[in-house]
Amino acid sequence: MASDQLDSRAALAQLRRELEAGRIAMRLDKTALARRADLGRTTVSNAFSHTAEVPSADTVGALARALRLGARSLLNLRATAAAHQIGADSVDEVRETVGLPIEHCDPHDLEVHPAIETIDRSGAGAKAGRRRRREDLAMPEYVHRAHDDELAGLVAAVRAGRSCLAVLVGSSSTGKTRACWEAVQALAAEGWRLWHPFDPTRVEAALADLGRVGPNTVVWLNEAQHYLGAARGRGERLAAGLHTLLTDAARAPVLVLATLWPQYADMYTGQPRPGLPDPHKQVRELFAGRLIAVPDTFDPAALRVAEGMAAAGDSQWAHAVAHARDGRFTQYLAGAPELLLRYDAAAPATRAVLHAAMDARRLGVGLHLPMAFLAEAAEDYLTDAEFDVLADDWFEEALADAGRPVHGKLSPLHSIRRRRSERVPSSATDAGPLYRLADYLEQHGRQRRGRHCPPRSFWDAAHRHLTDPGELSRLASAADARLRLYWAYQLWCKVADGGDASALGRLADLRETVGDGDQAEQLALRAGRLGSTEALQALIGHRESSGDHASAERLAFEAVDCGDPGGLMELARLRGRTAGIDVAADLYQQAVDAGATSLLAPLASLRARTHGYEAAADLYQQAVDSGDASSRIPLAQIHLRSGNREAAVALHEQAVDAGDTGTATQLAELLEVDAAEYASEDIAGFDPHRFHGLVFHGGGHGGRGPALGTVRAPAPITDPVQLARLRMRAGEYEAAAALYEQAAATGDTRALLALVPLREAAGDREAAELAARQAARAGSTQGLNALAWRRERNGDSESADALYRAAAEAGGRDDIAALAWFRERQGDHASAEQLARHVADMGNARILAGLVERREWAGEREAAERLALWAADAGDTHALAALVSWWGRKGLDTAAHRLAVHAADAGNSRPLIKLAERSGRDVRAGLEPDGAPSASW
Repeated sequence: MASDQLDSRAALAQLRRELEAGRIAMRLDKTALARRADLGRTTVSNAFSHTAEVPSADTVGALARALRLGARSLLNLRATAAAHQIGADSVDEVRETVGLPIEHCDPHDLEVHPAIETIDRSGAGAKAGRRRRREDLAMPEYVHRAHDDELAGLVAAVRAGRSCLAVLVGSSSTGKTRACWEAVQALAAEGWRLWHPFDPTRVEAALADLGRVGPNTVVWLNEAQHYLGAARGRGERLAAGLHTLLTDAARAPVLVLATLWPQYADMYTGQPRPGLPDPHKQVRELFAGRLIAVPDTFDPAALRVAEGMAAAGDSQWAHAVAHARDGRFTQYLAGAPELLLRYDAAAPATRAVLHAAMDARRLGVGLHLPMAFLAEAAEDYLTDAEFDVLADDWFEEALADAGRPVHGKLSPLHSIRRRRSERVPSSATDAGPLYRLADYLEQHGRQRRGRHCPPRSFWDAAHRHLTDPGELSRLASAADARLRLYWAYQLWCKVADGGDASALGRLADLRETVGDGDQAEQLALRAGRLGSTEALQALIGHRESSGDHASAERLAFEAVDCGDPGGLMELARLRGRTAGIDVAADLYQQAVDAGATSLLAPLASLRARTHGYEAAADLYQQAVDSGDASSRIPLAQIHLRSGNREAAVALHEQAVDAGDTGTATQLAELLEVDAAEYASEDIAGFDPHRFHGLVFHGGGHGGRGPALGTVRAPAPITDPVQLARLRMRAGEYEAAAALYEQAAATGDTRALLALVPLREAAGDREAAELAARQAARAGSTQGLNALAWRRERNGDSESADALYRAAAEAGGRDDIAALAWFRERQGDHASAEQLARHVADMGNARILAGLVERREWAGEREAAERLALWAADAGDTHALAALVSWWGRKGLDTAAHRLAVHAADAGNSRPLIKLAERSGRDVRAGLEPDGAPSASW
């Protein structure tokens, strides 16, 4: 490389070093420096970036003035650097990998919520009355919280060379995305890149370019449900790809940061019910041990920091501290209260548009809502009186009203600006305008509209204007769950037109529901031939239970022809109950004779039960020969029973040769390989050093040999808490207390919690409370609640109330629930209900179900109904379903039916179906949006 180019590079590096030193000396971040220099945030970032081009002379001059540096020397360095721009080879290198340098990224582009504007002491800010540039929007000073420590640990790990993933779980506007942004700042100075897959859709972008992620890259998956919850298996494929990325040493280190609302985290991590599909297996495994909770409220330590910032003159924090409630500072700074005020005070037309948007998001439509959809969907949210007085341009006025900003930045519903080069998101039918609902209002809608079924105009608009198969499928499932079967059918038809086999299966289920068996069978067979046999299996069970045995058998063999023996296996199980095992075995035999080798093992199992194990050996051998490795185990058992150990050992060797470690291990345990050699050892008195590192097999058989694992010498106990527990078991309470005191002095939460009952039992109530409060400050409210329960049990209600309140203020929803139950036990039902509703808003409506039961047993029907409806609003219909069942058994059919319709509106139609079966109502065709029974369709 020429020497003059080397001089240019050296001059550019020196220029940036001097600018950086000046910035650090002035204690300015780049956002504050941009404001001070009256430059854009991106311009300032580029001036400091080692991958960007040489900054302009104007930029260097402005930065010199802002940093009080000598402009002449900096401009001379800039002129030398500009003589030869950085070569194209560096630019090409940058283009090979995905992402941008972190210092080039704008946190608002990464979806960090802009904060409210306030009027500072100089009179600037919102008072200035001018439209501020996006890059000038300052974020509040950051308050470090407990979850930031966990993130910092992960950042330290990736800096040491490991790849890591963190999923921050919290409600809207609790600071998840900002916490991620603050965490990666430590990586920015080391040249890390950040990749935010976004276009054309998030999951498509992520799947397309995940393989291009290189070392020292942050993968930014904000609102991870749009990535990992994607339909048609795309979310699962992405989860598998992320697992590969995290375990690929050649691409380490990378840091994957994701954010999720709690309801999505619960959905992805919950275990599926037995026998049902497992749609999130890969995601659940990816998330294991990687979730970080972000609480809704500030803990006492963070509160003190925020108050200190407010006292020091930070106008944003002063405003938040003065006005935010219940420690919800991040929500307040994100403008949440103002958004709710605007929503509550909205004109009918504006509210109708917002309700249509809320319902669309909570039932499965994507982030970007087409204007054409909103215009048609909103109409039936208006009453007749409201609709009659609307102006001709009512929808345009409503959009404008919903788009008016709050605090100068946020708005309830804002338009999405697209560049000409951007592709149209798949939820739009054309290139028309798109709108996005504010996150906080979306969550508010989920909490407050859970019991509302959208009106007819909503479903018609969805059918007419939405095209994405995933969105249509989610809406169809939502309609089905609410017993709006006509709209479910229409939406599934639109999905099936695209060749979706599962949609055909859902259509078959619906036709069977309304009594059109022939059409149901045709649709189910079409779905089966395309690889989706669930509908066939459902039809088989329905026909068999209704007495149509010939049809059930015919469909079962059709399913086998489609490659799925599950229907025949279920039919055999049902037949076995009523007609005996031989009849079931004959069904299997017919299928095996027709080539269904997957049924050889189930057939062998039945033959073993009816004709003995020897009769099943040939069938198990056929299963092994056809590729069923798991059949080696029962076959080996049969050989061992007959004394043919040599044949059993041969099966083990086959499994080893085939690389089937799971089967080989089970066969080894069956054969007790290596266990017999050590069966005579005196395990009770063994020398641990003699067997150090020795692995024994077969430890689970007959107690012969130690458990599977490595035998090691016991390590000395140095943990004072463990030693204290041993002293407690030995009855040495004073020695235990001294050890607990020693550990508590270091802030050990375990010791503090242990001291609470010890001090209380010794009569030192003050010391017990002090230990409990210290543990709460360290993050555990267990001691406060336990102490409160002791005081309550001893009749000291006043002290118990204070302790329960302290736990609720320092802890989470479970602690608030404990306070609610205490108030309920004290007879303060109004307070208990208010607290329970607050807990439900935080995502746990189970406490409301408990209060419903108490009110019902007390004969307070109106109170029980009110609480059940609150629970349904919060998304939990179990209390409502229980109330329907109780009232139905009591003969309160009218009231029970009304509540059953409410449950159906909330997505649980089972109570209505069961009630209809008892009362003779016909709801097979489903319901109209207003809850009336539908006519046949």
